[in-house]
Amino acid sequence: MATTKKALAMAQRLTLELGIRQSALAAVQSVDTDENPLVRLGAVAAGDPGALFKVMPITWTAKDILGNASTVFTPHVVQVCFEAPTAGAGADVDPNTWAEKLLILGVAVNLGARVEVFERASGTAPVSTDLITANLKATFEASAQYGMSQSQ
Repeated sequence: MATTKKALAMAQRLTLELGIRQSALAAVQSVDTDENPLVRLGAVAAGDPGALFKVMPITWTAKDILGNASTVFTPHVVQVCFEAPTAGAGADVDPNTWAEKLLILGVAVNLGARVEVFERASGTAPVSTDLITANLKATFEASAQYGMSQSQ
């Protein structure tokens, strides 16, 4: 599925805001195989702090009066993927501190789109193929009253 200009603009805003709000982790924007923008925060190594963001339009299946695919005027979703904490003999070790998680989720929620949070198994850095239903941990709607109709 091709992306939208709005998804590209939201990814750019996400990258810039992550850079402004912190300087310890690099934010790099790229494109996934489905042409939707990806933003990686931090290194691409297991156990390092950071996350992977994917910004994309909600899947649009509506047809026009002639049965053709209608013009896409959809809300957008920001998918965020973390590496899971490692389970140790004593305490779990999370690659991200609570301050980093708050920054990551706060910036994502601030975009005004639906936010979906995914968790990748520990020991491997998150990649776009980890954004699957089996790894989905939580969803947050931008508006409590109107749900996706108020998302960007």
